[in-house]
Amino acid sequence: MNRQQLTKMYTDYLTREGYQPTLDEDGDVRFKAEGFTYYIIIDDQDERYFRLLFPNFWSIDDGDELARALISANYATMRTKVAKVYVHDDGKNTSASIEMFLDPPEQFAKTFPRCMSALRTSVNTFVERMKELGKA
Repeated sequence: MNRQQLTKMYTDYLTREGYQPTLDEDGDVRFKAEGFTYYIIIDDQDERYFRLLFPNFWSIDDGDELARALISANYATMRTKVAKVYVHDDGKNTSASIEMFLDPPEQFAKTFPRCMSALRTSVNTFVERMKELGKA
């Protein structure tokens, strides 16, 4: 499958499920769920790689918060299947993603609801851990 075919597959599915997908400036699929913006990132070099991204969900204000965010991201990633929570290289923000290989790529439709659930779980786990470590 090429980029155009993957894009169509993702947007058709999201539309059927009641989302209103659009394409961003990079050609990735953007959609909203529960008031938040998510992306399906398309890798031109690997059609079997599926990445669902929830970007910039927690901004980091200072060094103390950065330390808590690193601990919380590690904890959330450790505790949630398939999900990754990470601090950006600049130490200013946090994102979460689901990353996996699907063969064939069409399998994403069967796993998408569970992926969204795992992504939300990872973010909630991160937020709860941040609160435990001192930021409400």
